[in-house]
Amino acid sequence: MVNPSTEEVLAHVSSDELDLRGALEFARSVGGASLRSLTFGQRGHLVENTAAILVRHREELVGLSMASAGNTRADAEFEIDAAATSVRSFS
Repeated sequence: MVNPSTEEVLAHVSSDELDLRGALEFARSVGGASLRSLTFGQRGHLVENTAAILVRHREELVGLSMASAGNTRADAEFEIDAAATSVRSFS
């Protein structure tokens, strides 16, 4: 991730160390079954918790949006708030 204004490297991202085949197998054999066992309400609670995480980390995410995409603070705040609202609407 690079700041487009300064070309400062903000973070390095790689999937080289990830066991993607193992992750997919886990999702198919354990994760899917676990999700299917939840009630609709329980699934909604998980989605609501995801929205709460976005809200809790709002300032950090706003900063990342400004640094990595060159957004103004107002635009970055709008995007993060919209993301949290969108996720919450699925709960």
